[in-house]
Amino acid sequence: MTWVWTSLPVGYGVGSAVVGVLADTFGARAALTVPSACGLAVMVFAGVLGARARKAGRDRRFASAAD
Repeated sequence: MTWVWTSLPVGYGVGSAVVGVLADTFGARAALTVPSACGLAVMVFAGVLGARARKAGRDRRFASAAD
């Protein structure tokens, strides 16, 4: 949990810097794509990790039943 609370401000700082540069260079519409893309990436990442966790739990359950 400490990693989460430590990394949140770092993520906010980096994200704000990237969005600020994009907004200055390409405008607000382009800058809006950064948070949207990050949100989509987190959804995909969570889905992949969730699927792997479910598969690992299922494999572990079958392995212990065979013992």
